[in-house]
Amino acid sequence: MPKLRMVHVSDIHFGQEIDGTLTIQDAVRDGVIRDCIKMQAQLGNANGIVVTGDVAYAGKKAEYDKAGVWLDQLCGVVKCERQAVHTIPGNHDVDLAKIDYTVELLHKSLRECRSDEVDNTLSKIIGKESDGVSTGAAVLFSKFAAYREFASRYQSDFENLGRPISVKEMKFASGHILRFLGLTSVHVSDRADAPRKMVLGSKQYVFPEEDNVEWVLMCHHPLEWFKDRPQAMPWVRNRGRVLLTGHEHNPGFRKIEENGKEYLMVDAGAANPPGSEKRSPHCYNWIEFDVREEAGTFNLDVTVHPRIWIPENTEFGPDRERVDGATSQTYSVRCHNYKPIAAAAAVPAATITPIHVGVSDAEAVAMPDDVRFAKLMYYFWRYLDWQQRYGVLVKVDVLPKGLDRPMPQVLERNALSTARDQDKLAAIWDEVMAYVPEPQREPNPF
Repeated sequence: MPKLRMVHVSDIHFGQEIDGTLTIQDAVRDGVIRDCIKMQAQLGNANGIVVTGDVAYAGKKAEYDKAGVWLDQLCGVVKCERQAVHTIPGNHDVDLAKIDYTVELLHKSLRECRSDEVDNTLSKIIGKESDGVSTGAAVLFSKFAAYREFASRYQSDFENLGRPISVKEMKFASGHILRFLGLTSVHVSDRADAPRKMVLGSKQYVFPEEDNVEWVLMCHHPLEWFKDRPQAMPWVRNRGRVLLTGHEHNPGFRKIEENGKEYLMVDAGAANPPGSEKRSPHCYNWIEFDVREEAGTFNLDVTVHPRIWIPENTEFGPDRERVDGATSQTYSVRCHNYKPIAAAAAVPAATITPIHVGVSDAEAVAMPDDVRFAKLMYYFWRYLDWQQRYGVLVKVDVLPKGLDRPMPQVLERNALSTARDQDKLAAIWDEVMAYVPEPQREPNPF
């Protein structure tokens, strides 16, 4: 049975090298690309890339523009779709220039409340409007403007400001689902970040149990950083099978067993930490997922291939210190929600890793609907600025009536959904392609 395979990177910090004192950073990023060529040849195609925060260094658009080019390269060498990236924000994805006195007061109110008051305080700030219309929500989340535009191309923007999560999923050939839940750990992030001062809120960490669905959680900060950790932990340990984190630049992985439940914690480390690689090494992971039935019990087999920058070789290689001299470590985690699935409901192996980059007309038409829509979203957000996006949506006539101002991302997403409902995605595609450089254009899949 084919495995699901992800490249896990964190703390890439595009922009920290601009002062000229960290010239190694671009060389290391190039090293990740070169190492992934070797790993793809060894393991096979990746299904996607997960980025657990700190894409940028100062939350600026120019940093995300550079990151997008690099991620395109990375997707190309691991042979996954360019939109098959799932990203969450980190503290360096916050634009500190947008934190004024009002934002500081909102941060202060969350940092100083009791852990059991976090939900109530968030509700007061964000208000009853879940789509970000309230003034409090707009102010609190204004510091993510550049990040959210970047994340939108990967369908990784927040579900809404009341629930700032992003969800993607993959299916094993058996039909079992592995669902990735991206959490936002930086509601209150500024220069005063400290352990036990960050917040999550239950609208993020309360997620459902479903038959044949297991969850992989993505969170930039380890759970020890959160004020509401006591409330969040029961949900994490009982309903999450894997937790991917970043931030602390300290790579590692370990299986936790509590109350008859098991979950695996994978700390990515940092692809590009500030300072010397001897103090905080450059590292990233390849992670393989496999589902296995044994005597009526299902297990999720997770194999971590830790990769580390080897200074004397000026290239990446296996981090043998983390795996007792080997090149990888496999953990088996019991999956209480996986049940036997009839063969008729299983997924053909050929659909596990669809590769549609540079497709022909016939291949474009044959794409599944969700792949076509994700591809359109990628091009829409990758190549058009907000004025061009606005113009396309006006021309195809899918905007809400009475709209008289530039739209936040959520309204643009809603307009694209309206276009899908009204069978106008073909027209959107043609308009978007006019802004895409000719070598990158693709046939209309709609």
